[in-house]
Amino acid sequence: MKRYALLNPLNVAVWVTLFSFTILTNSFAGSDLASDSLTDLPSKLQSFVDSGETTGVVILAAHKGNIISHSAMGYQSVEAKVPMDTQSIFWAASTSKPFVAAAVMMLVEEGKLSLDDPVSKHIPEFKGMLMTVPAYAYGPSEVKLVKPDRPLTLQDCLNHTHGLPATAGTEAAKSIKERVMASARSTLDWEPGSKWRYGSEGLHVAAYLVEKYSGMSFEDFLKKRIFDPLGMKDTYFMLKDVPKDRLVEHYRREKGESEWKVDRFYDPVYFNPAGGLYSTAEDMFHFYQMMLKDGRYGGQRFLSKQSVKQLTTITCGHLEKGDHITNCFSALGFRTVRKATDPKTTGLNPGAFGHGGSGGTMIWADPTNDTIYIFMRNNWGSNQAPMVKAFQGIISVAVE
Repeated sequence: MKRYALLNPLNVAVWVTLFSFTILTNSFAGSDLASDSLTDLPSKLQSFVDSGETTGVVILAAHKGNIISHSAMGYQSVEAKVPMDTQSIFWAASTSKPFVAAAVMMLVEEGKLSLDDPVSKHIPEFKGMLMTVPAYAYGPSEVKLVKPDRPLTLQDCLNHTHGLPATAGTEAAKSIKERVMASARSTLDWEPGSKWRYGSEGLHVAAYLVEKYSGMSFEDFLKKRIFDPLGMKDTYFMLKDVPKDRLVEHYRREKGESEWKVDRFYDPVYFNPAGGLYSTAEDMFHFYQMMLKDGRYGGQRFLSKQSVKQLTTITCGHLEKGDHITNCFSALGFRTVRKATDPKTTGLNPGAFGHGGSGGTMIWADPTNDTIYIFMRNNWGSNQAPMVKAFQGIISVAVE
């Protein structure tokens, strides 16, 4: 993207966005897409930047394998007046989680793991793990330890029903293995599979098993088996490796404040498989297009059709709560829509799957209409739901 020193950077960003968007929509003239509604999208999202609801966003939408919208609004860096670019790199946060599940399923297909396997079969340190229950008969502040009715399984670790707590030991860990071993020394908070609680401990267990049975670090496995073959050339594991001229600054504002302030990046000493990736909208598109195409992309098979179905089928729909978003439930590493009743599921059909990230990123793939929705930002402190609703609402109408 060219930048002109004599022009206001925000004006440049808007102009480039509108220009690139015009190319995209014109290329689909005469297709089944409602291009008139697509042309409204940049200005609609720009209005959220202008009103201060966000410092900047990048969106990408694809239909039937073709990118129909890829636009950038606002700033990559407010202080430096660097306009957002479609190739800007975001902290992906929890949109990292589906990659853990995909990696596990590759090893399941190879016969090295089974979703029903007790974790203790593969990690002996988990043998004899106990569960903490209130012992009200002995006083309200006391607990007792009991043996759970069934062992913790790999599937429990992938759908947030494992009951593994975050502890001082897990939080202080300096590697995936160290964090898993700290989990093995803890006690379960409930019967495996009986409750849902969002967290990272189960994903660490799953990532460790990938390391154990592949003979590679988790980063190397992802790079060699998923990222490189998919062409995800702009996805990074650690903050220090991200090109600084493309990194989207992380901003925060407290309740009642109007000013966005630079916030520190999440920067652990090891790659956190549950939330450590940095990536672009285009790279995420490659992964989700592979998932929509039943595990195939670019003439290469990554996962079987059956594995994709397992990864994206609701596994905890019997529970009262199975996700942060209303009428969504955890599948395996992904969240899946049962019914679109939340602003964040606007325009989606039952069976749409994806994930979000704590900076406000939201990604969905909808098999019913073969559409991918990618909304990326790095802000804490404002509600992304109206923005996501506007984005998905316009795209879903365009592809009807």
